[in-house]
Amino acid sequence: MKAYNKALVLALAVLVLAATPVALADSFPNEATPGNVEPKVYLLKKVFDICADNGQGGSRPNGFDLQTNGCVDLSSELRANEYAFTGEQVAELIGVRDLNGAVDILTAHVTVDDEAEVKCNDVTASYVGVGTGIGVWNMFNVNHNVDFGQLQPVGPTDLAGLDDRFDKIFECIWTVEPSWVGEMTVNIEAFDQSGSVSTDGISQLWFFNPEVLLFLDTNNGAPAIQYESGVPGQTVYSTNKLLVTNLAEGGVDLAAYIAASDLTDPTHFAAKCPVSNVLDVETAGTLVAPQGMDYRCKVGTDADNNFNDITNKNNAAGCTSASCAGAMPLIRETAAPTRLLNQHTAECQFRLTYPVPCVGSFTEGSVYILVRAI
Repeated sequence: MKAYNKALVLALAVLVLAATPVALADSFPNEATPGNVEPKVYLLKKVFDICADNGQGGSRPNGFDLQTNGCVDLSSELRANEYAFTGEQVAELIGVRDLNGAVDILTAHVTVDDEAEVKCNDVTASYVGVGTGIGVWNMFNVNHNVDFGQLQPVGPTDLAGLDDRFDKIFECIWTVEPSWVGEMTVNIEAFDQSGSVSTDGISQLWFFNPEVLLFLDTNNGAPAIQYESGVPGQTVYSTNKLLVTNLAEGGVDLAAYIAASDLTDPTHFAAKCPVSNVLDVETAGTLVAPQGMDYRCKVGTDADNNFNDITNKNNAAGCTSASCAGAMPLIRETAAPTRLLNQHTAECQFRLTYPVPCVGSFTEGSVYILVRAI
């Protein structure tokens, strides 16, 4: 009995164990992927370095021997329209924000007509420091202070300005190339680790290497400047006026200057005026007996009250705001240079004082209009 009971108990124990559930290890997928948000690009600062190393002749008018290269370098370096010539530079400081975190920001670059041209430099480390916020951007010897509160937009946690958890700063410096010609779109794009690109890049429309064109005419359609009849010792005035119109591409504004050649007699008859066979236009007011040529111009309502001595051109002379290759600004009584805005017209009148004696027919000579892009 005892043996039987013992066997029964053992059998029941086996049944109990067999009926007890067995614990098994298993798994089920559990996934979480934060949504990817493309970077956003914001322009912080923009500076220019114009009229530097632009010796490709982009601003040289056709047929003007004096316009050898470049443009007039004004201290303000301001242009009314966005145009640029080969060698000129633009530098842009941008902020890139990625709500997935700054670590997700990969790079930024400049495109020209959708072609990648310039890789931007990550300069975040130069601007973010312990307790210092943002530093100073030094570009072209001009300090551009980027103040903490000026950076936009408001951060995702309502923190104004730069938030180094989400933002990086890039410096993009691009130089105009000779192959960039005409109206082109410049954009700055930012990329994240997944390759997503900013959809709100900084798009700008520029005109590169525009052709500088002038239209010269007279107000009466005559093919030359003509004067009243006169005798030696008299001062005669031009019966027509020279019209100078700026037709440059790309909205280019011009600095305009004027000069003249001496007058000669092509008739092969003996001439003398007063000591040689050439009527010197540049000697007005320098001799006991005055002689020479003067001019007075106006651009819109800006005009000289008095006539000014005209000068001969001098190809060896430099070109500044005050003079260019010996030529003088169209308007002398206001700050140089004379600005001839795009599609605007200047009007110039002349007078001529014949010396004593003066014999001959001095019908060969030229008035020169020199221009440089501003």
